[in-house]
Amino acid sequence: MRRLVLAALVGVLTALLAVPVAAARPEISTVTVDVTFPDGELSDACGFPVSVTLAGTNRVRTWLDAEGNPTREIFTINVKGSISAGGQALRFVDAGMDKAIFLEGGGVHVEIHGNLALVIAKGHGPVLGAAGRIAFTDIPLFDEEGNPILDDEGNPVFEFTLLADTGVRPFDLEAVCAVLAPPA
Repeated sequence: MRRLVLAALVGVLTALLAVPVAAARPEISTVTVDVTFPDGELSDACGFPVSVTLAGTNRVRTWLDAEGNPTREIFTINVKGSISAGGQALRFVDAGMDKAIFLEGGGVHVEIHGNLALVIAKGHGPVLGAAGRIAFTDIPLFDEEGNPILDDEGNPVFEFTLLADTGVRPFDLEAVCAVLAPPA
């Protein structure tokens, strides 16, 4: 008899505790990526046409407060890509998880984790992209009267504070162009 009462009590408590959890579920959206486009920056740097192909998925989970404002967000990415030109290609994976916590007053705390399209070229090692972790806050700036400070183009100005930066961030366009150069 004691087991039945205990089982019933556990069942009731589980049901009561599950209600707040269900109410706190995030909004989830998934975007499929399948695109090829010319990369103007790499084309300019290399002096010949360079294109980028991306294929995979991005998923965003957003938690909202009672007023419908976002409080936090988790963005997961799983995309395979290539940079190509002249019959050559450099392949990469962009995979990881980014977290954002929205702060009072419009700021945000962001943590980016994973392989951020790190390109490794045979004979050169890492040449483009990044891998690791970066964490920062971005806080909007206000004048003495509480109005947002704007730049020359009318965009809000933020105070960026780097909190952590570990990993690799190569940027060797010369090596990228050498690998992708069309045969002479």
